[in-house]
Amino acid sequence: MNESIPDPEKNNAGCLNPLIAFIAAVWIAGISYAKVAIEYVATSSVMAVPNHYWGLVAVGQIILLALPLLLLSWFWKNAVYRAIFQSWLLAIGFLLITLPAYFLPQAAANGRALYQIAAALLLSIVIRFVNLRGSAQSTTTASPSHTIALPAALFVAGIFMLPWIVWGAAGSLLEMLLQLLSALSLGVLAVLLNAVSLKPFASPDGAGGSAGMSFSHFRAGFAASITLLLLASGTTFSFGAMQFLLMISLPALGWVMLGAGRRKSRDEEPQKVAISLAALAPAALLVGLCAAAPMMWFDPDELALIISASMGESMIWAGYASAVSLALGLLAAITARLWVGFWGEFSGEAPRPAAWLLPAAAWIGVAILFVAEVRGGFHGEGLFVILTDQADLGAVQSIADPLQRRSAVYQSLLAHAGGSQSSLRARLDRWGIAYQPYFLVNAIQVRGGPLLRLWLEQQPEVDRVLDNPWMRPLPRPVPVSSGEASAPDQVPWNITQIQADRVWEDFGARGQGIVIGNSDSGMQVDHPELQDSYRGLGGSNDYNWFDPWNHTRQPTDIGGHGTHTLGLVLGNSTGVAPDAQWIGCVNLARNLGSPALYLDCLQFMLAPFPLDGDPWRDGRPELGAQVLNISWGCPLLEGCDEQSLEPAVQSLRAAGVFVVASAGNDGPICGSLTSPPAVYDAAYSIGAVDSSGSLAFFSSIGLDPAATNQGVKPDLLAPGVEVLSAFPNSTYAVQSGTSMAGPHVAGVVALIWSANPDLIGDIQATEQILSSTARAYTGLLPACPGASADPSTAAGYGLVDAYQAVQLALQGK
Repeated sequence: MNESIPDPEKNNAGCLNPLIAFIAAVWIAGISYAKVAIEYVATSSVMAVPNHYWGLVAVGQIILLALPLLLLSWFWKNAVYRAIFQSWLLAIGFLLITLPAYFLPQAAANGRALYQIAAALLLSIVIRFVNLRGSAQSTTTASPSHTIALPAALFVAGIFMLPWIVWGAAGSLLEMLLQLLSALSLGVLAVLLNAVSLKPFASPDGAGGSAGMSFSHFRAGFAASITLLLLASGTTFSFGAMQFLLMISLPALGWVMLGAGRRKSRDEEPQKVAISLAALAPAALLVGLCAAAPMMWFDPDELALIISASMGESMIWAGYASAVSLALGLLAAITARLWVGFWGEFSGEAPRPAAWLLPAAAWIGVAILFVAEVRGGFHGEGLFVILTDQADLGAVQSIADPLQRRSAVYQSLLAHAGGSQSSLRARLDRWGIAYQPYFLVNAIQVRGGPLLRLWLEQQPEVDRVLDNPWMRPLPRPVPVSSGEASAPDQVPWNITQIQADRVWEDFGARGQGIVIGNSDSGMQVDHPELQDSYRGLGGSNDYNWFDPWNHTRQPTDIGGHGTHTLGLVLGNSTGVAPDAQWIGCVNLARNLGSPALYLDCLQFMLAPFPLDGDPWRDGRPELGAQVLNISWGCPLLEGCDEQSLEPAVQSLRAAGVFVVASAGNDGPICGSLTSPPAVYDAAYSIGAVDSSGSLAFFSSIGLDPAATNQGVKPDLLAPGVEVLSAFPNSTYAVQSGTSMAGPHVAGVVALIWSANPDLIGDIQATEQILSSTARAYTGLLPACPGASADPSTAAGYGLVDAYQAVQLALQGK
């Protein structure tokens, strides 16, 4: 009887095996990259859609990949390729058990990291004790090749990590620790799946067939790379951006993992190959550390397309780090392979101390960069603590004089917040916890993580605690944007569409005497469209400018959004109310805000203060904005819940500030108008139309009032598609969005109040004028609840008409 073990390559010999494996790999890669691309675009641009809707895309990926791999894993005769298909199928199992992460809030990165750790370790235990039983040696005695594998893995991982530290920034300590553990758990799972693909070359006693050593290095690395690709596509701490980075960088490590799960030294017989758990550890460490590099040094939420797609933003730097780390990692892997062969595997001896020189040098470099990086502090964790007792302004709203009413609102808010916060602030002081109090919403911003959050949620004054994201700094400042359009040589179409030019000609109302507030990315103070209308022109920026982001001393704008929106309100040739004045505040220097940053600017608009002043002591309500344009929304990703800013908007309304809020760009999905402040009754919310008067496809649709018992949103429509306005570097640009629609209505309010100053501060009467004079919308409407009603959840009361509104306002003089 022949006692030899059958050759695992014997069945289905020829080119059919690699051909089928190649086709399966291309199918896996194509479906996986498509799934991640869909999630990246969808979750970045359609913030109103819950994450679990996009979980259906992940289900589609699992079905499309699992069905063919099930057949191949079960019926394919060649043992080697059947094992590869089985390892890929098990990797899809990881995608399956991480599906519940789609039901976690989009901003819950720590919770998703914990879930991924548990899922990866659970599947690893199953593979180890079920799939690899009898084929994996539990000995911890390392052969020379095992010993040399550890410094080699550390060397490659250290080199791989360097670019991510250079171009990234540290998160909070807790975030970084969780991401490291999450990545290491992924590494453990990856090498166990790799061991599954090598299973045909192992036997319970460690002896394999003679074909064992003929197993192609290329094939083994190829199989491991596809496994890593699948695992990267199933990571749960973000949906899209971070997955994409890992899917680019991790698969190259497949060939570096070739030594994992195999044991051989010079004096062993060629046919004796075994899967050794001791040999898996260095490879797991290698994959884990390389996966940890992008996860620890880039915030996955900040990599969202809508946040980081512009030049100089975080996704650009992450792309640089990905490309350089991939090149350095491959170079280090080649170096390590030659070096391992010289020092360990071929010598048959334990590695000499010199074998640790390269990894030591690499990790000294990592340590130096790490220390240099964290000198700027840890970033990412902040809390917004909303107190239960919010101010009641009913007693001051009856004051007829707008300036007296505004001052009374300010003083009432200060007194209420100061008294109700005193006990909690004393406890924070006692523990040495840094905080910033607010009064427009009775709230406190605190830097801290989950433990502090748990303590705060137990305090008797606290209603709820929200996330308050804190963006990580960039390696270099974002370059100032420039537009490519020409200045208008005639009255733009959007001005004539709402008949603002007729108001100038027939009534002489151009916004004179009205102060516009614009809280946005900033404003270029010396732009030809804006320079002569800045209230601080020729004087001081005190009470006229506030930048809680970068603490600039005069109005400036990098991204251009604020310059563009303000130009539509009062630009000399692009605006609705060119003779109005403006003051500005920066709440979106980069396109990811937070409740605290938004509130910083809202408080300034109520009662401006000097550049180095204190909003609690130095506010001057008589210098505040009369009309406030808000071309932004605060979604869950930024920490806001639906009611987080409502007390602020209600207080501004009580003070006589007309708040115009853009409806959002989450259409045409029904019920997509959900982000504050546009959802509030106290704000006047604006959707967008194009030059033909048709509803913009992106304009958010309000919730059905019959189901919510709330008012209809949006309130009005205004031009918001391909609208020309000012842009930084004294240029012009054409942009689209409800961000462009809202400023038109803010400008119309300025026209109304300049024509009839008796209406200044009378929000209800002004809203009634706007709504009753709007031109009825007659275009196509989406098939959404309430869209065909009057007012409509898609079009509100119709398209704003400046001429009819001012004419009606003048009748009341």
